[in-house]
Amino acid sequence: GALLALRTIHGFSTAVYGPTAMAVVVDLFKDRRAEGIGWYTACVQTGKSIGPALGGVALSQYGFTSAYLLCGISGLVAFALAVLFVRASAAAKNGSRDNARVKPPIGTEIRRRFGSGLREIVFNGPVMMICSAQSVQLFALGALQAFVPLYAASLGHPPAAIGIFFGVQSLASLVSRPMMGRRSDRSSRVLMIVAGLGLSAVAFYGPDVDELLPDD
Repeated sequence: GALLALRTIHGFSTAVYGPTAMAVVVDLFKDRRAEGIGWYTACVQTGKSIGPALGGVALSQYGFTSAYLLCGISGLVAFALAVLFVRASAAAKNGSRDNARVKPPIGTEIRRRFGSGLREIVFNGPVMMICSAQSVQLFALGALQAFVPLYAASLGHPPAAIGIFFGVQSLASLVSRPMMGRRSDRSSRVLMIVAGLGLSAVAFYGPDVDELLPDD
């Protein structure tokens, strides 16, 4: 139950910061949007490459508690950096750090903005198409991340090796994302999306794994 609650909160946090961060990147790289998003996600993948390996080593050497503490400390460091970045950006925008505080919307205003934004997204066909494609992709990725470690552990692989496996997968994404983003800026975005989903489908398709194992 605790793990389920933790993963639910994790999912909400990703849903909050992910689209917002990419919107900022798009605003900064108007002429090279896909390449900018590629570099942003490459930075994210850098953390995803290092994280599984470090987490696997911490789990192997010190146990689950230490691994989760390491994750928690990393999250707090990222949160602190984000707060500093937001304050510095607000100060620069308003001309001084003293005038950086902006009164946040509360109550009815929050509900109004949320409802308006939700309606704008739901009734936007292209946006819903992209969201649906990405949700399917992330659903498959979630299944991979949930069951591959369990399966690898059942075969006797240590947590550190499993972490390195996911680190290599993230490293491949790190290397390819900026290049694919640049290619998308110069060609058809639809073609790149379809090609990416096709490659993902091919990677997940294959014979029953049990058929590949020896009888003993």
